[in-house]
Amino acid sequence: MPLYSKTFQIPLTLQQFYHVAVLFLVLAIVVTAYRSLQHPVGAVHIQQLHDLAHQQEYPHTQSLALNLLRDYDYISYGQYLKVMHAQQDEQRQAKQLPALKFK
Repeated sequence: MPLYSKTFQIPLTLQQFYHVAVLFLVLAIVVTAYRSLQHPVGAVHIQQLHDLAHQQEYPHTQSLALNLLRDYDYISYGQYLKVMHAQQDEQRQAKQLPALKFK
């Protein structure tokens, strides 16, 4: 005689199944994105960080790159992308200079 005589059933509608499937896919995408941001950068990206650390045009980007190269032995893609985002912000601000006033 089996220990459980009734079959184990979960009353799950088709709509609930779709919600669970979508939730699982979104969770898988978020976990994959997080893990990919934790991978180390390659030699090309480290060279770009060295170039940004030695340039004078964007001081905030320069300080971020210097701190990243000095303080971290392991540089992840997330940290690298923060520096690149700072450079893009500074480039955008440099193009939006205030209008000059002529007398």
